[in-house]
Amino acid sequence: MLGLGAPELIILATILIAAILPAWLGARVAKKAGFSQLWAELLLFIPLHPVLLWIFAFVPWPALERTKDG
Repeated sequence: MLGLGAPELIILATILIAAILPAWLGARVAKKAGFSQLWAELLLFIPLHPVLLWIFAFVPWPALERTKDG
């Protein structure tokens, strides 16, 4: 066989959950703030985290702009 037993499958499932859960949560936060959900995909590139957090913190949020206008 391929040498995939229960321990290997558990490790693989844990790695997939650890990658998918933050991306899903990041997409929800970005959507609520009025940004594209594609921001969450950029979170998969770890060196971009500080840059993305800086941008997310200091640019005007589109959702807030819509509430001021409407």
